[in-house]
Amino acid sequence: MAEKAKGDPLDHDHDGKKGGSTKQEPSTELSELRAAYQAKLGKKPFGGWDAETLKAKIAEAAGA
Repeated sequence: MAEKAKGDPLDHDHDGKKGGSTKQEPSTELSELRAAYQAKLGKKPFGGWDAETLKAKIAEAAGA
């Protein structure tokens, strides 16, 4: 059996070079929630929080 030639396992964006990655567009919902969090609490949210966490934090601040 003939094997397919594999590219470099570190070529994540398939441009023939090691490294790199394709950028994902941030979701509009996530951007809006981050803006709402900052407006409500006066500080930037942690960048690793997902939409559900941001919603919970905003709701928690509204109830406080």
